[in-house]
Amino acid sequence: MTTEICKLCNKQAKLIESHVILKAIFRWLKNTSGTGLFRGGGKNRNKVQQDGYKYRWLCNNCEQKFSIYEKYFMECIFKPVNNGIAVSSFDYDHKLFYFLSSVWWRIIHQSLLETDVQECGYLKEIYACEQELKDFLNNGNFPHTYSQNYLMLLGEIKRAPKHLQHLNFIFLRTVDPLLMFDKDSCYLSLRVPHFYFFLNITGLHTKMLEAIALNPKGGHFQVSSQPMIEPHITSLISQRIITINSQKVSENQIQKTTERHLKNMDKWLDSKSFDVWIKDRKREE
Repeated sequence: MTTEICKLCNKQAKLIESHVILKAIFRWLKNTSGTGLFRGGGKNRNKVQQDGYKYRWLCNNCEQKFSIYEKYFMECIFKPVNNGIAVSSFDYDHKLFYFLSSVWWRIIHQSLLETDVQECGYLKEIYACEQELKDFLNNGNFPHTYSQNYLMLLGEIKRAPKHLQHLNFIFLRTVDPLLMFDKDSCYLSLRVPHFYFFLNITGLHTKMLEAIALNPKGGHFQVSSQPMIEPHITSLISQRIITINSQKVSENQIQKTTERHLKNMDKWLDSKSFDVWIKDRKREE
């Protein structure tokens, strides 16, 4: 049996493929789509995929430890919100903090494979964040410097500038994990249907984010009536909308999708994909 060093626990073991973003979210996207398929983003926009990025990083013990908290997020937070049971608020406990820490740790490792991240001016802070999260995930030592998570809970977008297309699709039907940086900030972001999470590494105006802060110990999250005005995050959201809208699906793929819808019209009309499509059509009329 070939063994390698697990990136989390540093033990010699047989490594297994670990998803950067939990597989259950992609399974949910496929199950609630009009075709039963999932389409990637960026260079994978014209490809049907089974799930998201995965790497041979973890031993089975570490993967199983992560899965406990992934199941908590899916069953107790993600599904109730996406099924309309908890639309503007939800209760959560300390397991959400562990779940997010595990995702941030994986996003950092995926991002460090990219040349632009290796050449950015925040490598010292990025590695410090990775080490604090790793120590917490392994040993339970609280990551005091990198512990404040923020959340925008997203609902239907009814009003927005018309040049910003497909907003409900983007916010309610896509997944987008990122390590973002500019000349004076660096932070992690994760968008999954209805949720936009953030973790400050350095430079975010945290005073502007207090209304959407998550308590590491747990609590009750309520959608804030205050507008999001943190400049780095608002810039990110606009940038990602423009980028995703620029990733065009080919005419051939559009035709294939249309044919799948026609073959199973009942499934399409009863899907969350159709519901989101209708929302965007109404907003953009």
